[in-house]
Amino acid sequence: MVFFDEFWFADRPTIFYGWARVNTRCRVPSYEKNRTIRYGLLAVDAHDGTEHIDFAKKLNSENVADYFHHLAIDTKQAGYTCLTVIIDNNSMHKDKMRYELWLRMHEQHNLDGFRVRFIDTPRYSPELNLAEYSIHQLRLRLFHHLPSRPKIDELCQNIRNSLKREQLQTKEQIRATINHILKLARVDCVA
Repeated sequence: MVFFDEFWFADRPTIFYGWARVNTRCRVPSYEKNRTIRYGLLAVDAHDGTEHIDFAKKLNSENVADYFHHLAIDTKQAGYTCLTVIIDNNSMHKDKMRYELWLRMHEQHNLDGFRVRFIDTPRYSPELNLAEYSIHQLRLRLFHHLPSRPKIDELCQNIRNSLKREQLQTKEQIRATINHILKLARVDCVA
């Protein structure tokens, strides 16, 4: 069972500070078109906290389906017959993405007999998603105190290298976070 979510980051800071006259709006020139954005796709294993990460230049249903296809292949190679994904209720995660994943799984016969099951969390409930907690840790550890203009590919490689060296959360932290999520969802569970 994995928890999944996506996040984005850019090669420039996104915080503005400016002055304006009283009762007027501050006008800050936009640099939206001049920054490079990457989207991170993160799945966190609920059992041991292992993170599975990939990056995309655009975020759409096809990219998410491709990510889950590769995750399903890795999961099957690890000896499992089913992948359960707890996912937020984003419109991108609905029918189109699931159909794209179904097509990919049936085009290649290396996933015959393997199932992917999705469990949707309620809308606007990031506190019920373990991946959100890991993304927060990722931002704290790797995105704060960066140089002012880091290269986006270097950021992606730094994230990959950091996750290879060390998990974002230990097994004990994962267990405590899942117990916290269960309490928020009012689910009684003895672990």
